[in-house]
Amino acid sequence: MVDDPNDDVSGSSNASDGSRHSDPSVTADADLALADLRAEMSAERIRRDRAAVERSRSEACPAELLAHCSGAPVTVRLLGSASCTGTVTEVGRDYVCIDTSVGPQWITLEAVLGVTSQVDPGFAIGAGHTIDSSIVDVLEDLMFAESEVTVGLVNGERTSGRIVGVGASVTLNDDSGFTLISMSAIAKFNCPKARFR
Repeated sequence: MVDDPNDDVSGSSNASDGSRHSDPSVTADADLALADLRAEMSAERIRRDRAAVERSRSEACPAELLAHCSGAPVTVRLLGSASCTGTVTEVGRDYVCIDTSVGPQWITLEAVLGVTSQVDPGFAIGAGHTIDSSIVDVLEDLMFAESEVTVGLVNGERTSGRIVGVGASVTLNDDSGFTLISMSAIAKFNCPKARFR
């Protein structure tokens, strides 16, 4: 007679049958341990995410927050005790444009002291979009359009005129003559008749 390879003479099939059918209490314990591990991993992930947001809040800068606020209402506090409230429409390398009730206001980022918005600064880092444009580009566009602008200086003073020159300074021409303004003295400017570029 030929031995059948499926026959188990050692009686181990009974033992293996028993191990194939798990004990319900062992399965329940394993399920509980797995659920505990998942809850612990989830809590750790939440702690890490919260720490990252808090770290981002401490590292956030107004330019990143303003870029993230594109299309949203903000209030920007400036040097010279001025402020500007409106909707962010554009953020360039060194400026932000805000649509206000009197038209677009271009603000130099160096003049920004603070930003109030509904956006959490912790979520703003790297989230926004800036365009490859500078305040000089905006002023040149307005100069070529022969636009009349009102310039707000960092000391709070204002002056108006048509832009006739842009470089290290901005030259305005009004009825009384020419006004030369250092770029570093400009906090913001607006052009009520201009629409966005």
